[in-house]
Amino acid sequence: MTQIPKNVARQFTQRLDATKATAEHAAEATFEAAGTMLSAVLKGQRIYVCAAPGRVMLAQHFAQLMAGTFEHERPGLPVIALNGVDSQIDTVAAAIRAAGGGGDVLFVIAENELDEVLPAIHSAHERDMQVVLLSNGLEEVIEPHLHTSDRLICTNSDSVGTLIQAQLLLVHTL
Repeated sequence: MTQIPKNVARQFTQRLDATKATAEHAAEATFEAAGTMLSAVLKGQRIYVCAAPGRVMLAQHFAQLMAGTFEHERPGLPVIALNGVDSQIDTVAAAIRAAGGGGDVLFVIAENELDEVLPAIHSAHERDMQVVLLSNGLEEVIEPHLHTSDRLICTNSDSVGTLIQAQLLLVHTL
């Protein structure tokens, strides 16, 4: 085996190991977040999803999966993606203030800690919405910005590729 295939195999192994560690670390938080979302939907509420600019594709993917089928046939769920590729978070925050209501859930996907999503989180809190935050960073830095009823799923990776892979896995798990 030449050096290049060995390097590729090593990268696969490193990413799989990192993703496995994330899954083990985030299992309980993911279960609680899924419960928060399910409870809202069963009560007739909506889930809004938004993301930092580098994670918009994950937010749109989540909304698409929830509106249709994912791995089995089921009715679509009331999940609305708030940001497009060029959306500014201030526009997303305004949409939350206009459409969100008490009992709804805002699912936020961030890149590093709270980066550019804090205005959306504040708007959700103003509307008495629960927040489910999927972020990369230190929990002790993020938690002060959340209410006790909010849910935090935290990943921790320095590798962008590994982080996106882990966040995609968590989106599929939710």
